[in-house]
Amino acid sequence: ISVASNLSPKEMSRLCRLCLSGDYSTAAALHLKLLDLMQVLFCEVNPIPVKTALAELGLCAEEFRLPLTSISPANRQKLRRVMELQGLLRKGA
Repeated sequence: ISVASNLSPKEMSRLCRLCLSGDYSTAAALHLKLLDLMQVLFCEVNPIPVKTALAELGLCAEEFRLPLTSISPANRQKLRRVMELQGLLRKGA
């Protein structure tokens, strides 16, 4: 199950379709484009980063039940930077 598909469903769906159709060079280019997002979504225990990202987009509340806690300030900054670079979040929003 793709964690990144929660934030970039169209791109992840396209990536799967490209692979299934055998267009591996285009799929590889799209994978590389999404790689920073996929990596930052595992900077802390899942689902902390993805839920934080969804909350940044206003799609859910940033609430966690123990033993999960809020994302660290440093990782929040990394997550926001990647989201901005991916066009998911406006810079400075």
